[in-house]
Amino acid sequence: WRLHPKQSTTGFSTRVLSESLDESSRKAALTALAYIGSREAVNTILTVAEQTMGPVSNEAVWWLLNRKDSAWLDYGVNEELKKRGIYDPDQIQLMSLTTPEPTKSQLPPISEILKLKGDPAQGKLISAACYMCHKIEGNGIDVGPELTGWAKTQTSEIVLTSIIDPSADIAHGYNAYEIKTTDGITIDGLIVSNSDPVVIISQGGVTQMIPRSRIKSQKRLGRSLMLGAEQLGLGNPQYLADLLAYLKSI
Repeated sequence: WRLHPKQSTTGFSTRVLSESLDESSRKAALTALAYIGSREAVNTILTVAEQTMGPVSNEAVWWLLNRKDSAWLDYGVNEELKKRGIYDPDQIQLMSLTTPEPTKSQLPPISEILKLKGDPAQGKLISAACYMCHKIEGNGIDVGPELTGWAKTQTSEIVLTSIIDPSADIAHGYNAYEIKTTDGITIDGLIVSNSDPVVIISQGGVTQMIPRSRIKSQKRLGRSLMLGAEQLGLGNPQYLADLLAYLKSI
């Protein structure tokens, strides 16, 4: 398709809109359309953003917002975003979403927790507390890193530290920001697009588009978006032993 990109547009458009294909294949087709960059390709990306939901739609919006004022300026993307109800800076309703300050842990030392025998089956049930920010075996929301297979590459001490004190070592690319708006709203989250609008994703996967004209300040949050173990209801050492056993098993 790189030899004849425009002629491939129809085929990729069919693929990205096909609900029978898996997410990865649809995303690949979407990326191809973005690099083709013709008016027809951009119109398909607009349709994906307008008519579908989930990660593929979110990625379509990302492409549109990041290229609307540059490579795709002549295609009237700003007007289409408004007309299709995807993004209108004059109609955006923002909500405050902040991450509570961490609390001092009352849990015993990690060396003591490691002495407990964990139950992977119980740990799988307990792992639901992680779903608001992580995906585990296909469940949950993509805010923090995918946890399937992660614990197998880490020591047990590192895994427990990450759960008990998530701000101790923040994964690369997951530094959180605090945005304050001109009308007094505060939003904590991960910035996924720093153009205009700024796109930020908060706990629970809540994504908001903030027009730059409404931003009063934008700075590093200085701590993880993830709540500590006790804030997540995991203040029982046995819960942590069970969760560790489960994460190590997948």
